[in-house]
Amino acid sequence: MIEVNLFNVMGVGYLANMVAFDFTPLQPVKSKFVKFFPFISSHLDKLLNCSKCLGFWIGLIAFQNLPAAALTGLTGYLINYVMDRVKEWYE
Repeated sequence: MIEVNLFNVMGVGYLANMVAFDFTPLQPVKSKFVKFFPFISSHLDKLLNCSKCLGFWIGLIAFQNLPAAALTGLTGYLINYVMDRVKEWYE
């Protein structure tokens, strides 16, 4: 269990965003992992490609605290939103 503080919540939120979108070497492995489970592939695909959902579940496992997990999911979503807007500004 990780201590619940702002630094850890933001770090886990960013980790969830990296797993969901930004860490490109992981994306092919993630898609093969999803195809390995055809009976739950649609749910697993949604979970692993959503920074908010992934942040919540990783936060719940890491912190074992429901409010901290919810805040981690929100942090992952906000990080994804800010990164999308920055990419849009540079286009």
